[in-house]
Amino acid sequence: MVAVAAGDDGLSGLPVDGAWAAFREGIALFSQMIFSGNPGTRKFWLGRRKQDDLTMIRRAGGFKPCIHGSDAHDINRLFRPAQDRFCWIKADPTFEGLKQLLYEPEDRVYIGSTPPINHDKARVIRSVTLSQTGGWFDEVKISLNAGLVSIVGQKGSGKSALAELIAHAAGSWSADQPGSFLNRAGKHLRNLDVKLSWGGIGTESNVSIGSKESNKDEVRFLSQKFVEDLCSDDHVGTKLASQIEAVVFSNLDPIDTLNASSFDELRKKRTESIRSEGQRLR
Repeated sequence: MVAVAAGDDGLSGLPVDGAWAAFREGIALFSQMIFSGNPGTRKFWLGRRKQDDLTMIRRAGGFKPCIHGSDAHDINRLFRPAQDRFCWIKADPTFEGLKQLLYEPEDRVYIGSTPPINHDKARVIRSVTLSQTGGWFDEVKISLNAGLVSIVGQKGSGKSALAELIAHAAGSWSADQPGSFLNRAGKHLRNLDVKLSWGGIGTESNVSIGSKESNKDEVRFLSQKFVEDLCSDDHVGTKLASQIEAVVFSNLDPIDTLNASSFDELRKKRTESIRSEGQRLR
């Protein structure tokens, strides 16, 4: 894997015209990455600066990721890049992971003081607050990491309870789950207030246990029993596929749904011409 500096000690040190132009272009073509923390340089190699750049980028072999380091010439500057231009790479810490930057030069590497935020903040739960607990729960505010992907804890430590409380407050919990925590502990939780604070400014979901559940359906909740059923030998993935399809369909642009009311209906509309052609060829 070859990388070349973009500064005066690299490509910029060579004239863009005259006898050196072909040499400069050849080096760029031979290189797969660019050493630069300059935002303008990164925009150029990602084709984000101006339309005229695309011709030069094509001659140089296509889009290229820009990577950066501290370039420290003094021990006090180690791990302290100029202007806080840290290099953030999203990949496995392996050579194969580094190679992935070549295929996704914009999404896999970012240069800035903090990692980029690629998700919709308004769809991230910042905290869960429990109040009016009646002594059965501590009245507590639980802050959640924006990158949280799992709840970890010992058996019986309350993982399912927290997940169900979040689902209830977000309108995704169904009372038709006899073995669930909320049903088993219902009499102790009556009037418990559950508040979800979302990443969007001033956005909250607030529901009291025992009152009418929220109908916002802001999260997709899969109960433990549902997951266990999916993992059993009695199913071949039909239920899981249905859940995935429902999530995909709910996030489609209305224009792309073709006025269908479900993923299955949309699939039939999308494949109607193929099925008709198949019937014709029989």
